[in-house]
Amino acid sequence: EDLRDLLGEEDFGTWIARRVQVSFGQKEIGEDLATLMTFFPLEDSVAVDLGDEGRYATLFDKLAQDGWVERDAPGETFDARTAGSAPPDDASPLWRIVHDVFADQIVLRYFEPRSNRRTHFAGHILREAGRLDCVNSAIQSLQRLVEELQIAAPDWFTLVDEAIRENPAAWRAARDTILRTSLLEPGGMLALLKNHPAIWEGSERDTAFQMSLGWLVRWAVRQRA
Repeated sequence: EDLRDLLGEEDFGTWIARRVQVSFGQKEIGEDLATLMTFFPLEDSVAVDLGDEGRYATLFDKLAQDGWVERDAPGETFDARTAGSAPPDDASPLWRIVHDVFADQIVLRYFEPRSNRRTHFAGHILREAGRLDCVNSAIQSLQRLVEELQIAAPDWFTLVDEAIRENPAAWRAARDTILRTSLLEPGGMLALLKNHPAIWEGSERDTAFQMSLGWLVRWAVRQRA
């Protein structure tokens, strides 16, 4: 929690900005870097796919080379631009930021001078997360920053609803997270259940889904009381 307190420290933000300049050779934090930082932890297979994403691949490689991110499993430094295939399924290593507070500070440094575009930026993150199969990590990152971003609950619902419509397959893999995230109010979760039946197919056999649905039903009953 002491590290989390650093988010509000101006000196820490300045230090992060200097480190970004050293690593990436740019004075200002760009949208691509801020977006990428919300995708960690990142599966190795997704890092492989970044090889086809020139803008993210170069940033990822610099993050790995300069120690911003580390790979869970032992092995050689991974280069997203040159890797030819995904690692074996049983390996499933993850790339993680050395600490979430570093990622959050980079996102906030990008966001602060663009506060009038915060909803647009959050929507961009969710759409890109769906495209690159990083939905769970993106939601967790946005949850940590929900107070700083100051986006109203109805707007979060609209953003998630639109992102699901754009890429339902990616969000199907994150359906458990959708019913647990603090970004959405219970009414919004129920609306997503109604709006996107395809992503919930088969979930009735999932214990976690049953528990979440039971909690939502109890909430809805209390609202009618």
